[in-house]
Amino acid sequence: MAADLGAQQLSQSLDAKTAAISIPVDYSQLLGLRARDSYLDPQLIHAFEEISGKSLVDEGFTKQAEQGRAVILEEAVGELRRRRGRGTSGVDAASSQGFLVDWGLLPGTLALLQEVGEAEVTLEVGKSALSDSKAGPFKRDILLAMALAHCTLASSAFSSQDQIVAGCSHLAEAGKCLKQGGAPPLAAELVREIEDALHDLQAPALLEQLKMPPSASTANARRAALASLKALLADPAAAAKRDGSPMIDAPFASLALARLTAPELVNLLDWQSVAANNAASIPWAFPGMLKSAAIAHMITGVVQRRPSLVHKGEALLQNISPASETLVERVVVKVLLGAPEAASGLLQEAETASASAKPPWSLGSASRASDPTSQSSISQVGRSTEGDQGLLPGLCLLTERWLSEVALKQFWVQEERPPPSSLQAYFQDAKVTSYLAGSGEEGESLKGRLGVLLDQVSQGLQRWRDPPLTPPSADSAASLSAPEARLRTPLLTAAGLTIVAVGIMFVGGLLPVRGPSNQTPRHRKTTAAAAAAGTATRETHSQQPLTWQRATGMEQRLTQPVAEAVIRRWQAAKKYALGPRHDISTLSGVVAEPWLSVVIKDAAAAEQSGWFWTYKLDSLEVVKVEVKPAKRKGLTARTATVSARLHERGDLWSGMGKRVEDASYANPYTVEYTMQFTPEQGWRISNTLVLGDAQ
Repeated sequence: MAADLGAQQLSQSLDAKTAAISIPVDYSQLLGLRARDSYLDPQLIHAFEEISGKSLVDEGFTKQAEQGRAVILEEAVGELRRRRGRGTSGVDAASSQGFLVDWGLLPGTLALLQEVGEAEVTLEVGKSALSDSKAGPFKRDILLAMALAHCTLASSAFSSQDQIVAGCSHLAEAGKCLKQGGAPPLAAELVREIEDALHDLQAPALLEQLKMPPSASTANARRAALASLKALLADPAAAAKRDGSPMIDAPFASLALARLTAPELVNLLDWQSVAANNAASIPWAFPGMLKSAAIAHMITGVVQRRPSLVHKGEALLQNISPASETLVERVVVKVLLGAPEAASGLLQEAETASASAKPPWSLGSASRASDPTSQSSISQVGRSTEGDQGLLPGLCLLTERWLSEVALKQFWVQEERPPPSSLQAYFQDAKVTSYLAGSGEEGESLKGRLGVLLDQVSQGLQRWRDPPLTPPSADSAASLSAPEARLRTPLLTAAGLTIVAVGIMFVGGLLPVRGPSNQTPRHRKTTAAAAAAGTATRETHSQQPLTWQRATGMEQRLTQPVAEAVIRRWQAAKKYALGPRHDISTLSGVVAEPWLSVVIKDAAAAEQSGWFWTYKLDSLEVVKVEVKPAKRKGLTARTATVSARLHERGDLWSGMGKRVEDASYANPYTVEYTMQFTPEQGWRISNTLVLGDAQ
């Protein structure tokens, strides 16, 4: 009877199209049949029975909706039989565009559409119907069908790992549909399930939202996600899952904070309060959290020219122990706040603390390059005399390198190009100079020093970035050679950066940068006591280069094979000088000043301490040779720059025969040699510049 009545209603709706709703699907889709052009009668019957056997009333629909579904199913089977099982293929265009139903059959039709997986069609037709005043009596059934369609789309989204936000959006829309149904509550149990699911999915949805790169198009979504994240972190106890387990824990916080820009992290929480309340007691705290927040303050302060944020970053660093873990960051802070003397003092403290664990050249002995004693060298930080910038250029280079290669790489960057990390631009900004002149213990006395400091930074960085081709005199060699100035150092750990912090300012090209490791082992100059011995050695062996040159018939023209031979002789001499016997007798035959004094001092320091190196050169390739004339002490001398790629292994050993694991290395690197030629001694190496890992 119901089927007959429904058929009559359907027939009437087809005759009065103005009173009907268009359903843009084929009859085969109403039976859940897809992907075939035609179907056999048993297939039609099976599909009909499978669908009609499920109760719609149990899901919350009205009895009228269930009866309407039965009418539509029977009509679909009958129409397909008339087509001999054919779907849209092979029928006229009008039939393939769908069919019409009147309002009385619409609830059952929408219930059927969502049931067979036509969720998008259900939402499209349902939304259109709700905008019509005739929908009033059928509103609850229409809303329930739309809610279930949203749940279907949510389930599909959740099956993908990167569609959690879309799934939550569909669940939220489903909940809205159900709540619009009025009283009595529509599908109250389903509403509770949706709310519980949305609660448990807050954290993963937030992580997915924060994965979106910051840009103008994602700004609103990120702001909403940040507001939710801030609320969750502020009250993690209120964000427990239904099973009682915490939603906000350390792994979640670590992932979320890693997806923020530096300004977003700075503004997320009151980090001073977090540090004051003992970060370890926070349930979502993770190792390195305060350090990340401190770095975010520092880099934001530099980019936005707000030294006050740098000060806050320094305050956060003071809450991290042990202090050795944040040595480099504290050094950088002092430089950014216009206090290079304080930065130098931190390095001196670190040198003293580590003297018993490392060979003497691992930290501070290189600082003697600008002065015979480490103490006087440290005291010269920030002061400059003609031909000597002290430690300031190296500290500035360290700071710029840390900003660009460590700090900026830890956070999202919204701009297409990363923000500049130039200290010159930073110290030239009026906001920076005004803040630094009016803060700190030095107060007004700093105003007069800022101009001098800026000049030193500008001149020092320019000179250290562009070293002269002709080697400087022996007196200033140590402060000018700076082979690490162009290193692509990883700068990832306090230990590795501490070495660079001092070594970047002085000669260290005897060793390459280690590849993926965070250490940068290289020989350091440790005493001035070997200077006299070096002079005596050069006098004792002054005839050796000439004898060797005559025996080999070396020409003045420096070709790649000749350059390779010189480099191999240097490698052999290095093995003797820095090896277990510390034999410097062959150095003067291949090494010229100022490099000769440097190596002799390194050898003397190593011998005194009992440390030594063993080397193995796996490969050597001379890439380029550039020769140019130069004047040296009134005599015509030829100088050349030789670029080479080497793969070398080096092991550092203690006097007790123990290999130092974190100082040994085995990796390729590129080095630039400065060579000079004199008729008496031929081609020799006068300086080196390690450029980093070979590409």
